[in-house]
Amino acid sequence: MQIFPYKFSSLSRICLTFYWYIQEIYAKLLCTLNKESIKK
Repeated sequence: MQIFPYKFSSLSRICLTFYWYIQEIYAKLLCTLNKESIKK
């Protein structure tokens, strides 16, 4: 059921992809920081 216009749906899809991408980078960054702090 497509309530929203197509433009909005594609825009929200881009936003979701962007958000997921940022989460991936953030998770990797946190892992790196944790490893660095463990070394100390």
